[in-house]
Parts: sequence; structure tokens; C-alpha cells
Amino acid sequence: MANDPRMFYPHRQNPDGSIDSICLRCFATVATAMDVGKLHSYDKVHVCNATSIAHRGESNRAKRNLAFRNAKAAISPEM
Repeated sequence: MANDPRMFYPHRQNPDGSIDSICLRCFATVATAMDVGKLHSYDKVHVCNATSIAHRGESNRAKRNLAFRNAKAAISPEM
């Protein structure tokens, strides 16, 4: 069960009846198909994009840094 693709690639039903396979590591849509059986073959060969994983939290980190600088400036404004 540890190598079961369903644990790492959950499926999402779309309004048009198609099914997406989602990678839980990089959050990419691995494939979209009308048949679940076809998704498993895509899941088995999926390779995560290292760039998207490395930069996944970057925007949140930038927002926190900006908020920190703004709060610091409000407490002790530079003259």
C-alpha cells in the first residue's frame, strides 16, 4: 500500500465529467482524462518540477517580509 499511487495522486472530478490527477508533492495537475484507468499510467511516470517545489512558498515569504518591514517602520519610523 505504501507505493499505491492513489496515496500521492488523488483525483478530482470536474464539472464536464473529466477527472484530474493531482500530485501532492508539487501540486501539479498530472493529467486529465475521462477514464480513471488512464490516469494511473500518467501517475506512474510523473516527475515533479523542482523549480515549482523550490518556489512554492516564495510569495508567502515575500508577503511576510513586507508586513514585517511595514510593522517595524510604523513602530520606529526612520527620519
